[in-house]
Amino acid sequence: CEAGSYCKAGASAALPCGEGTYSSATDLTSAAECTRTAPGLFSPSGSGGPTGCAAGTVANTMGLASCLPCEAGTFQDDQGETACEPCTTGGFCPTGAVAPTLCAAGSHSNATGNAAQSDCEECPPGAFCATGATAPQNCSAGTRSDVPGAASCDPCPEGEYQDDEGGTECEPCTLGGYCPPGS
Repeated sequence: CEAGSYCKAGASAALPCGEGTYSSATDLTSAAECTRTAPGLFSPSGSGGPTGCAAGTVANTMGLASCLPCEAGTFQDDQGETACEPCTTGGFCPTGAVAPTLCAAGSHSNATGNAAQSDCEECPPGAFCATGATAPQNCSAGTRSDVPGAASCDPCPEGEYQDDEGGTECEPCTLGGYCPPGS
């Protein structure tokens, strides 16, 4: 007989161990002697040994023929695991994710378990959101953001100023004053 198989008494050919079982031995006489695959591992029919699940997949029970992809909103970055982890803040995880994908610049999320970019919220006017932001950051004095979804704030142009944080527009410079860019 050969590894991954069993040979009944008088059999003319080896029979494969079933899905979710394996054997490295060559003296098996029945399918019941094949070993069930442990959690975190899988074995297709006729396996001589188990294989660890790839990153992004898991085997949460014994005897699986293949690993299951992590559900949307979860990820797994290690091999041979039995459970997926919730997606972290500032990102999202599609089905089978091996790591969170960061929310795009101009958006943010402080929630865990996001499944798609659409779960990330658009940054409000007066603030900016860098890639992977968990919260919007107010524009600093001397800058503004007048549109939603900004990845950065623009400096006030020459002749205008902004003295508050979170500004959406710059004010004209006062009479008798001088306002260089970013005032």
